[in-house]
Amino acid sequence: MSLTYKENLPENCPLPDSKDVELTDVWRLLRAGTPTEACFESQAAQKIENKRNKCECGWASCSFFEGEKYTKDLMKLPLFKKFVARAEMKVPAGSGLSMKEGNHVHFCAFDHFSFTQAIVRIEPK
Repeated sequence: MSLTYKENLPENCPLPDSKDVELTDVWRLLRAGTPTEACFESQAAQKIENKRNKCECGWASCSFFEGEKYTKDLMKLPLFKKFVARAEMKVPAGSGLSMKEGNHVHFCAFDHFSFTQAIVRIEPK
């Protein structure tokens, strides 16, 4: 069976270590207090230049972070000043492939997945 993703991914993405698992206590940092599906686009889909030569698969994935306290602390850092809220997510298995790197989660959504329906709650900055 061929999987179809929400975004066009670079060749060889997602990475082979990616898994289809349920994700809980993962958070997305938001630039808008009322999120839309577009708020979950990868940096590649937003046409943001890959200035740091990040892994192309990571660049083309949606970034989540694990942990309520961790994301609350992230929001205080100068690098994250553009974010106004964070959304706690509960992503069921069968929604996409994910790969963890420390507290960071790369997520490549399948085309049928709705990010906004997976929001548990939104916390303003």
